[in-house]
Amino acid sequence: FADDDDRKMRAMRDVFSIDHNESYNKARGASRQEAIQMLSKGREEELLDVVVDKFLNYSANKDFVLVSRASLGKHRQGDAFWTAKLAAALSLPVIYVTHEARS
Repeated sequence: FADDDDRKMRAMRDVFSIDHNESYNKARGASRQEAIQMLSKGREEELLDVVVDKFLNYSANKDFVLVSRASLGKHRQGDAFWTAKLAAALSLPVIYVTHEARS
């Protein structure tokens, strides 16, 4: 899940000269706000269907698509769960790197 000002999406577009006229909406599964609203209403399966459909449409004519984690922002408890769920639904190979503070 990403917003229009997502720094990772901007960086990928800049580094790989991806068409900036193409809408962020086409290149992401759902905005963070859309995801949070759907999840708060118990529409998990619908959200999953939306993301899968958008991925399939977006990736149809691409040689390569990088998929970043599903970020819920300050509602982070579901990030790892949704990242794994979406990767499985899309049959994506995953390299999952996380940082945990040690005390």
